[in-house]
Amino acid sequence: MSRLNVGALIIYTDKPIPLNELLRIAGAKAKLRHGSKVDFIRFLDVHYFERFGVYCLIYELPNGNVVLSDSLRVEGGKVKNRSETGKN
Repeated sequence: MSRLNVGALIIYTDKPIPLNELLRIAGAKAKLRHGSKVDFIRFLDVHYFERFGVYCLIYELPNGNVVLSDSLRVEGGKVKNRSETGKN
């Protein structure tokens, strides 16, 4: 079963980020992606891949909101989608 309101957010960093700061950054980037129509974002899981300096956050939008199909990447504070980074 596919859940259209669940998505992933990738954040690149050169050092670990405290959880409260990570959630603040990720929430702002996800709201930027989905617009002002989203009142809140529920983060379901966070994974940090230290070797690659990458955080992956799994999130869920409230009922009625759909996660957009293109994944969101954040590099150095700038939001990039998959077509801009050339990565799959």
